[in-house]
Amino acid sequence: MRKIYRRFLSVLMLTCLGSSALGQATTDAVLVTGQVTKIVFCGRDLDANLYDFLIRLSVKNTGSQPIISSTSAALTDHYRIAKSVNQLNDQRFIHIGWVTSAREDPKSVPIQPVAPFRPIAPGQSFSINVHLRVVMIGAVESGPAVIELIVENLPGYSEAYFAKLTEAWSKHGRLWTTTFRSRPISFVMPVKLKERRCL
Repeated sequence: MRKIYRRFLSVLMLTCLGSSALGQATTDAVLVTGQVTKIVFCGRDLDANLYDFLIRLSVKNTGSQPIISSTSAALTDHYRIAKSVNQLNDQRFIHIGWVTSAREDPKSVPIQPVAPFRPIAPGQSFSINVHLRVVMIGAVESGPAVIELIVENLPGYSEAYFAKLTEAWSKHGRLWTTTFRSRPISFVMPVKLKERRCL
């Protein structure tokens, strides 16, 4: 179980992974779609253009059994971006590094799901907000584009504590303890953006 991390690294770890290496993030139990709601230009660093993306993901339970999922805002583990879906499929994922933050497990185990977790019945959906710092090398072209994300939004509990939650909540559904991988998300890169201060 990977820990959730609190602070974004100012420099992205440009470790690229092929799609096959990320197979554990793909599942037929959920359908993850999304919408880019805001793009902010944060400035340049050498030949790199830095952007903040705000994205809202919609996660639908497409399985036959309830799942129990965290509905907290998510952090992006990997992303890839391109001008079209065909180009996207040829891209490798960029891995984002995070600063780890230790967190103690709660002293007790609730007998039913509590915030930020809630049961999601088959056919139901919920939303996850994502903030992503995107690095684009070289000149940035405006117009249609697509982005794909692999995100996680779990509290930083230990594997042992998640095992206890899984057992305690089993009658309410299956606890979701892995990442969410989106379908390609279409958006339009603006023609020109004013530079703004980004955290």
